[in-house]
Amino acid sequence: MATPPIGTDRSSDGLDILDAPALLERFRKVSPDVVYHLAGAADVGGSFDTPQITFRANAEGTLNVLWAAREASVERVLSVGSADVYGKVTPDELPLTESSELRPTSPYAASKVAAEAVAQQAFLGFGQHVVCVRPFNHLGPGQSTRFVAPRSRNESPATNAKGTAG
Repeated sequence: MATPPIGTDRSSDGLDILDAPALLERFRKVSPDVVYHLAGAADVGGSFDTPQITFRANAEGTLNVLWAAREASVERVLSVGSADVYGKVTPDELPLTESSELRPTSPYAASKVAAEAVAQQAFLGFGQHVVCVRPFNHLGPGQSTRFVAPRSRNESPATNAKGTAG
């Protein structure tokens, strides 16, 4: 029985990162120098309801992207993770650095830690040029209103000339 595709917010052509052969076919067809990997599950709150789907999309999806990129001779992969891997941080732990302790508190964050481990293995084991980043919130057109910024844009109260709600 075939595995059902993982839904994404922005896939315009139905490409599924869990379909490694399809990724390889696309990378060979397009022949990119660099792959910017942002695909996967992004709903932190929803990950508590769908931890397996989230883990597969983010960890296995990253494994597939890296494998296909390596097989297609892509020079570099930028794998976009999440600062959510740091978990709850106290003021005395700031500023965060790459060597700050990882304390994932959600299935989403755990899946991003696993995706980073897959990327590190691709670098150490295969010599693949992989760059991992852990951005905080990022925004863009078409972002789902499940996320804070687009939702607040639509729900912000009117403000008067003094800058207070009213």
